Amino acid sequence: MNTKIKYSICVANLNMGKTIVKALSSVLDNLDETFEMVVVDDGSTDDSHVRLEELKKKYSNLRTVYLSKDKRRTLAETRNISIVEAKGEYCLMHIDCDDYWYPYLTDFVEVFHLVQKLHTEDILLKGHQVNMGKKDFLLENGPYKFGHMVEDRDMWFRFAKIKRLVPIDHVIFRSRMPLSRKQKFQKKFQKKNLNQNLKKLVFLPVAKKKQVCLEVVAEGQLTIQQEEVADAKINK
Repeated sequence: MNTKIKYSICVANLNMGKTIVKALSSVLDNLDETFEMVVVDDGSTDDSHVRLEELKKKYSNLRTVYLSKDKRRTLAETRNISIVEAKGEYCLMHIDCDDYWYPYLTDFVEVFHLVQKLHTEDILLKGHQVNMGKKDFLLENGPYKFGHMVEDRDMWFRFAKIKRLVPIDHVIFRSRMPLSRKQKFQKKFQKKNLNQNLKKLVFLPVAKKKQVCLEVVAEGQLTIQQEEVADAKINK
């Protein structure tokens, strides 16, 4: 392991060639030698590989892992591979290839360490579209399990159940770039499986009366509540 690398920014990519250069450069331009970025490409068929190789010539702290296309592999699995491949002690996750990031990720890292000092156990710090935790701790507790669209919400839920999730509110320092027609189609296709995946998030009731329910709302926000119900359902 490179002793200089302390933080790994874990990225999953699939056919984001039109936005990947601007997205990743917005992050890489603001990192020092203690950071690396590892991008796992999930069998892209566009020019993502070419774009990534061009970026690697400019940024020595960018690494890539190219996977063969496998229709059975989910986004959750691809994100997990990026964490396994990380060389840093800490991982920053959910940095997407169609987002432009303003230069505050390192500030988020500082906040993580300040919050971690207040806890005796490892935590997952959840911000807006960015999560951070120790690599070993993340792998020990998951991290991602369910396929597309809900993999992050499920992860938050499981870390919350063991009282290791620390959500914070902060100014959003990223913006979503316009998607191409093909990318919009892929997003729409993924959403078709959303309700099916949500049904998998129903957990067994406690003492047949209490059940932890998950409510997925806009922009990736999460509400966890306990309700007195006999049979809890997640509505479409």
